[in-house]
Amino acid sequence: AAVPLHCTAVGKVMLAYMPPEDQAATLAKVDLKRATQNTISNLQELQNHLQRVRRNGYAWDLEENEVHIRCVAAPIWDHTGAVNASLSITGPVVRMPMARMRQLAPLVQQAGLKISRELGFQIAAAQNDKNSWSKAASPSSTAIPAAASR
Repeated sequence: AAVPLHCTAVGKVMLAYMPPEDQAATLAKVDLKRATQNTISNLQELQNHLQRVRRNGYAWDLEENEVHIRCVAAPIWDHTGAVNASLSITGPVVRMPMARMRQLAPLVQQAGLKISRELGFQIAAAQNDKNSWSKAASPSSTAIPAAASR
C-alpha cells in the first residue's frame, strides 16, 4: 500500500521541499482523507503546515496516520541540493512523548544531513545559489542544528 503524503512525517517532508509548482500539482491529486482524528484534511491548513516543516527543517506525525504512533522526519539532500528522500524515527506514543520528540528532531536532522553530505550535498554551495528552487530549498541556519552545520 502507498504511504499517504499528507499525514506521514516522511511524506510531509517530501511535500514541503518540492518546488512550488510540483507541490501544487501533487496536492491537487492527493486525497486529503482522514486516517485518524489528527490527520490534516484541509488543503490550506496542510499548506501552512508544510511551510512550518520547511522553516523548521523537520516534520512530525502526531498520530496522524496511525493511532498511537508518532514519527519525526528530516530531509535528505542530494548532490544537486534537491530533497529526494527523507529519514524518520517512528515509535509508539508511550515512548515518544512530546519532550522526546523535541529531543529527537535535531538528531534526525543531523542524521539526514550526514547522509546528505555522503551523497555530495554541500550546504554553503546550496545556500549561495539563489537561482535554483532546489538550492533555495536547502537547509537554512534555522532549519539545521548548529552542531550539524560545522
